[in-house]
Amino acid sequence: MRAVRPDVIINAAAHTAVDKAESEPELVRTLNAQAPGVLAQEAHKLGALLVHYSTDYVFDGSGSHPWTETDTPAPLSVYGQTKLEGEQAIQAAWTKHLIFRTSWVYAARRQLR
Repeated sequence: MRAVRPDVIINAAAHTAVDKAESEPELVRTLNAQAPGVLAQEAHKLGALLVHYSTDYVFDGSGSHPWTETDTPAPLSVYGQTKLEGEQAIQAAWTKHLIFRTSWVYAARRQLR
């Protein structure tokens, strides 16, 4: 990234096997929490915008209203907790960022979670 010096960095990478995450929390934390933090630090050094994809799993799923960015997160799984940690690492490292919390992502051949 330092050689290319991008204006925008998009992070769509993550460990997304929600059920499997429970059995490999260290790997999931590396991919979903630590890596976004490093990307944010690098974005800060470059002055680049960081766009990061997160998940609605940062919430506990209760209630009947659409979630907003001001709702208090309460993840119930390793996956949700590490995605929240990634968001927090980005927010702590760099103010020039966008975080999208998505659900039910689809690919050409199947639904992804």
